[in-house]
Formats: sequence, structure tokens, C-alpha cells
Amino acid sequence: MNVRDGFENMTFNDAVKFLMNNKDSDRLETLNYLEFGLYYKAVLQYKENFNNVHILLYDDIIDNFSLEISKIFKFLDIRIDDKKNIHNIKYNISGIPRIKFLHNIMNSNFYLKNQLKQYLPKRAISFIKGLLEMNYKKPKINSYTKNRLINYYKNDIKNLEQVINRDLDLWLK
Repeated sequence: MNVRDGFENMTFNDAVKFLMNNKDSDRLETLNYLEFGLYYKAVLQYKENFNNVHILLYDDIIDNFSLEISKIFKFLDIRIDDKKNIHNIKYNISGIPRIKFLHNIMNSNFYLKNQLKQYLPKRAISFIKGLLEMNYKKPKINSYTKNRLINYYKNDIKNLEQVINRDLDLWLK
């Protein structure tokens, strides 16, 4: 998101290399990608301090969106009938804009855009959002960075497996 929106100019690979080599940098406050991915301690604290915790994994949402929504509704004690307006809609699409001008126009808050949104049918707005999604390219993580990340997160993932009683070996591939 930081690169997409122009707040950061480092590639992910460069940012990971920088973070692993500069543990005491002042930039860590805004460029703390590595720390944000450590889940074990946070999940453990929730489980130790609350009686009823529902753990939701992104992988599960991708694999079976409807089932995971049903589990959330059940956990929150919401009638299943109440979920009829829940749709699998993508929000906050990530990637690097191919055409920065298009990205800036679509994500700015200017008068004409706001007026058009009021008068265009929802289908037209959905179509435009789909075009905007195609404007983003997904950056690739090189194998060196991937291996460094796997090594960095390995212990945290193994500890998390024990806390949530789930096999997370796919996270290490």
C-alpha cells in the first residue's frame, strides 16, 4: 500500500533487505513489514486473556469465503439469514500502478469524481473499479528474499501452530 500510494519508493525486496540489515533504523516506525508479520505473541495474548477467541486465517477465506463467513456469524451469534447481503468483494487492492496518473485520479477526492459516483449506476462503478484493478501489477519476491523471510518467520510460525492447533507448513514454502 505504501508503494502503491507513493509513500514509499523501495521495492519489497529492497525493504526486506534494509530491515534485516538495519534493525535500529528510525525508518522502522513506518517501514516495519517484518514485525507486522509476527503473529504468535499477539495471538497467544488474546488466547490467554479472553475465554472465546476465533482465529481467522486469510488462506481459509480465500479457499472458502462462504464457509468462513458462516463461522464468523456463528461465533458472533448472528443468525445465518442475516448474511444474505455479504459478498466476496475485494477492497484495498494492492500492487504497483502501471499508469500512475490513472491511479492518482481514481484515488483522489476531486469534485467531478464525487459527482459521477452519485449519478452512475452501480454496474458502471463496478466496471470502472475492475479496470482500476487491472492497472495494478503484483511485484515478485525474489528467491533470496523469500528464503530470508522463511527463516525470519519460521520459529514464529511453528509456535503459532501450537497455539492455534493448525498446520501452517504452507506458510514456510
